[in-house]
Amino acid sequence: MEGELYIVGTIHLDIASAPVLGRLLERLDPCAITVEISRFSVEFRSSMEGRWQERLRRILDAVPEARNHYRVELLRRQLSMPFEWTVSSSYASVRGIRCMAVDSGALAREELPSWMDTLLTEDNVRALASLPVVEMDDYFARHRREALETLSGQRNVVTFPPASKFWGRRENILRKRVDRIRKKFKRTVHVGGWTHAVPFGGGTLASRLMPDLKGIFLVLPGEWKSFPVSC
Repeated sequence: MEGELYIVGTIHLDIASAPVLGRLLERLDPCAITVEISRFSVEFRSSMEGRWQERLRRILDAVPEARNHYRVELLRRQLSMPFEWTVSSSYASVRGIRCMAVDSGALAREELPSWMDTLLTEDNVRALASLPVVEMDDYFARHRREALETLSGQRNVVTFPPASKFWGRRENILRKRVDRIRKKFKRTVHVGGWTHAVPFGGGTLASRLMPDLKGIFLVLPGEWKSFPVSC
């Protein structure tokens, strides 16, 4: 069975778009969902999220001036389970369908166990709070604009995706796993960062699975955008 495949791009940490992701999943009505997160990350985050957030609360008691800095809020979101997984897995649970973590665990295995000693220190939080202040709306507006312009072909993508061996290996793992799963289900939706959804430039998940794609979407606060699947 060669099932339909849809790719939904997100802007990581942009939690204002979480409700839109839920509505788009309702609209696409998938038989299975794959998410750009590794099984290791899901399991490790599930066991550590409470401890991470408690450590951050204690640090902010000692460094109260950092409490409202936008970089500290981004850190707080980074320590939480990504909304892409929470929304997708909740939807799948209600509908009785599969939701699968398909990303490579290499980076998560290297980084996540170190966060207590790297990200969650007073020195790091003080350093974050010393950075120039940017309004959160402006921060995400810039990233939303970049995603929209790139996915619509308005932005130069000659150097995109990142020219690194890690990127290539990771996209290859994603491609193989997503492709294997979508062949087993009538309709599969993959949810992940918008860079993987870019349909041109070469090397992205979307470009590698282009012949089998039925739709590409970007979720934003209040709406989603759709893009051509052939360029």
